[in-house]
Amino acid sequence: MTLADPTPTGPVSDTPRARALDLVQACLTLLPAAVLATPVLRGVPTHVSAGAGWAGLAALPAAAALIVRRPEIRVRGLPLFLAVIAVAVFHGERAQPPFDTFDADRSILGLATGLVMLLSGASLGERGRALFVRGLAILSLAWVVGAFVDTLLDTERSLAGMLENTGDLSEAALPGALAGLAVVATGRNPARVAWLAAPLLYAAYVGFVPVYAGVVSMVVAGAAASFLARGSSRGRTWGLALGLVLAVVMLATGARAIADRTAAGPPTAAGTALGTTAGEPAPPTSLGGVEFRLRTWQRLPALVRDHLWGGVGPGQFARTFPPYRDPREIERSSFGRSAPYQTEVEHAHNDWLEGVAEFGLLGGLPWIAFLVVALLRAAAALRERDTTRTALGLAAIGMLANAGFNSPFLEGPAAPVLAFATFGALLGTGRTSGPRSRRAMLLPILAGVLLILHSIRALDFIRHGAALSELSYRAAVDIGGITGHIASEKERILGRALAACPDSVVALTERAALLRDTGAEDEDVAPIWERVVSRRPNRIEALIALGNIAARQRRFAEARERYEAAFALDPLLPELLANMLTLALDAGTVNEMDRALERLELRGPIAPGLLRKKGAEQLLMGRPHLGLPLLARVEPRFAALTAEEARALAGELADAGAPILADGMALLANQLWAREHAAAGRPHDAVRLYRQALAVSRRYAALEFGAPAVRLELAGALVLDGDEQGARTTLGALVPTPAELIALPAWAGQALLDAGLLGE
Repeated sequence: MTLADPTPTGPVSDTPRARALDLVQACLTLLPAAVLATPVLRGVPTHVSAGAGWAGLAALPAAAALIVRRPEIRVRGLPLFLAVIAVAVFHGERAQPPFDTFDADRSILGLATGLVMLLSGASLGERGRALFVRGLAILSLAWVVGAFVDTLLDTERSLAGMLENTGDLSEAALPGALAGLAVVATGRNPARVAWLAAPLLYAAYVGFVPVYAGVVSMVVAGAAASFLARGSSRGRTWGLALGLVLAVVMLATGARAIADRTAAGPPTAAGTALGTTAGEPAPPTSLGGVEFRLRTWQRLPALVRDHLWGGVGPGQFARTFPPYRDPREIERSSFGRSAPYQTEVEHAHNDWLEGVAEFGLLGGLPWIAFLVVALLRAAAALRERDTTRTALGLAAIGMLANAGFNSPFLEGPAAPVLAFATFGALLGTGRTSGPRSRRAMLLPILAGVLLILHSIRALDFIRHGAALSELSYRAAVDIGGITGHIASEKERILGRALAACPDSVVALTERAALLRDTGAEDEDVAPIWERVVSRRPNRIEALIALGNIAARQRRFAEARERYEAAFALDPLLPELLANMLTLALDAGTVNEMDRALERLELRGPIAPGLLRKKGAEQLLMGRPHLGLPLLARVEPRFAALTAEEARALAGELADAGAPILADGMALLANQLWAREHAAAGRPHDAVRLYRQALAVSRRYAALEFGAPAVRLELAGALVLDGDEQGARTTLGALVPTPAELIALPAWAGQALLDAGLLGE
């Protein structure tokens, strides 16, 4: 299969023992990816961190073999990659919270594993590289065939395969598919046609899913090979092979389109006219990722400018990027807010750019330079007569192209180990015989030590993922709701996950949500959300949850601060806008209410039903200064009412089938009459009417805080009626807000102040 390379560019293996060790090293280089082709990540929601853990541990034998073999490894561009690792390890913000240590350690573990894979690939000789190329193709087949079979057996798997994600699988299977394509196009052995299986099945996969980044990467790599070999028989062979692959892609894409139309059934009249069924959100399109990426990349310069030299830190993109997100991208990513979860940009979907974002100019420029060195060496390999090196060069170019759309080097469970090993096989210029320099032989030792130092963390990531996979299984089978037994079981599982990784934002979020759903006290839930915010200060879910807790405890200033922080991240989130309106009403100020309504209108006209509901609630809480303006936005006749008009409306609304608003009007009538009696010097009559108003309010125990305004006015009337003890009992532990005191009638406020019931 392999023709002689006139210029040796890899380690020289000239003894039987050296040749055997070379083959062993190739197998160990493939081991991390081979482990990830097994079901170790099956059902693991945190497959990226767990995959990094498995890959890191599986790379230890390769590191040990390097130390035993003691090859003198010289790798073009290695100082550039070492500079990136140095910036990541010694990042200045690491000791300064907030910092997501979970993702930072995952990122550094990935770089340490990548360094070992780079050196291991560089240490391979001619036979080792040939075996490595075969392994790439076999792994590609394993992942793709496994995904198809998996989906046939379980249609809910959606071609996710062993890596639990179609994008991650396409990245990992890409180099093997391209290696197979290169062998078919440039090899001399007639049996090479069997290698077509890898690129054709991969083309069917990326066409059927679809994964357009995989399609584009194959096209770019094939086009580069055809261009570099133009004018020769090899160039024509490249063109034919690439044409065959594209034909399979188009057939698979067409089959997916037919399958989607069949599953959707015939379009409705509304669907034909509007493109979707009336009242339903438009389904996501496969090309939506293009717009998402463009809008994300447009915001990266601002992020880089604010963290110019050291970057945001290893693995810190998800922590830092939320304030820079484009609201239009958020709308697109959440499919018009139809997604039942908060969307998050985990990485830049472009490794060329992410390196600059995470490592700044100090690490980002060496990172880009390293990738350029790899690209130039890969392009040169396409011109060589050695089929193995041509296969490696084509695989590298495909991955470097894919890195313009995804993160096959800095993210993902499997693609990074294959990418760095491939780069090493291309960039290596070492030898295993002859005199060796101590400095060069120290490299494998240093790489092995760095990986060993992170091996405990790798085990933690694996245990953490295993626990959360059990939690996902429990969620799938617990259809009947959260019972006490189920809650305790989930608490036990989350305890295991947090014991492994106490800094896991995912596990902390799950535990806080579980406590909330099982009715735990806010005092028990809030500290967990605070731990989330200490690592991810821009996690909108945690900010809203803490705001809700503060609002329930009438700490309105703190709630407002949390909501404003969330609003700065996503000013159009419906849940947040509704909560901000509720907070404004609970705080009891007209100005805040108007501001919240203006923000709510950013998404479009406010539903009349919401205004009616909120207006009725405010009346039932004794706040006509808030309730009537809300109702007047629906019907102007509610703008100003007398007690008699409110009583008449109560009967009218009851007959019209609006009992809650009818009760709100009845309470308002009693409250207004009571105010008239108290102001006219008839406090005894006022007390009677206020108690009638409170009786109406008590029917709605779900309204938080009861009716504090009515209680305050009743207490003032009791003081005027000579019953200070009754006033104290009525107030109880009520601590009125400044807004509630401002809204008090003058006579009530003065009476309470004279009786010493309002404090100093």
